[in-house]
Amino acid sequence: MFGEQSFRCIAKPIAEAGQVVFGDPRTTDPSVMGKDGGVANTNILWHAGKLMALEEGHMPFEVDPRTLDSHGYVTEYRGRVTAHPKIDPDTGEMVWFGYSTGETPLNATVSYGVTDVAGNVVRRDDFQVPYSSMVHDFLVTGDHALFPILPLTGSLQRAMSGGPAYAWEPDKGARLVRWTLDLSDQTNQIGPSALLGHRYTVAAARAQPAGSFNGMQPSASRTSPSDQT
Repeated sequence: MFGEQSFRCIAKPIAEAGQVVFGDPRTTDPSVMGKDGGVANTNILWHAGKLMALEEGHMPFEVDPRTLDSHGYVTEYRGRVTAHPKIDPDTGEMVWFGYSTGETPLNATVSYGVTDVAGNVVRRDDFQVPYSSMVHDFLVTGDHALFPILPLTGSLQRAMSGGPAYAWEPDKGARLVRWTLDLSDQTNQIGPSALLGHRYTVAAARAQPAGSFNGMQPSASRTSPSDQT
C-alpha cells in the first residue's frame, strides 16, 4: 500500500528477470546495481503536513494522506534516515539520524539531523564512529544526542567474502557517542568520558547475545550472558 512507486521500482526488475535480483552487496544482480531497492516498509510518520513511510536504508518516502498515491522520496534529506525519528514536544521539530550514511556500504559514518516545523531540513551533521554498527535508535536531551554504538557490526569485506553483512562481534566493545546540539560547542565525545558530568536515565531492554542475525552465522567471537553488562 505505502511506497507504491518504490515497490514498482523493485517489482519491474524482478518481473523482467524472473527471480529476486536485489540482495546484499555480494548477491545483488549486476543488472540492478545502482538502482533503488527501498521498500519504505518499517514505520509511518506525520510531520509538517507530510505523511512519510520510513525504513532506515533510504530517505523518507512521501505518500498522499488521502489517496495514498506515491509522491516519491523527500530528497531534501540527502541520504538514509532512521525509521524512528523523534518529535520535539516543545518546538515541534523532528530530530533524526542515519547510520552507514557514507558513500560505500556498511561504513562507519553516522548523521544527525533536524527538520523544522515547516518541513525544512535545517541541520545534517555527518561524523565518524569507531566502527560500522547497526544503530537502531538514539537518545536526545535538551543539550545532546546520544548514539549507542554496539557490536552488531557491519562489514563490506565480510559480506563480499560470503559472510554475513552484520554479525555480533562483542570483542569490539560498546561505545556511546555524545553529539553536542549547540553548534558553538565542539565538545563531542566517544566512550565512557561522554557521560562525565552528566546523568542520563534510559529505559532499555536487555537481550541475550545476538548470535545469528536474520539466520546468518555470527562471528566466531562470542560471550555468554553472564559476561554481558
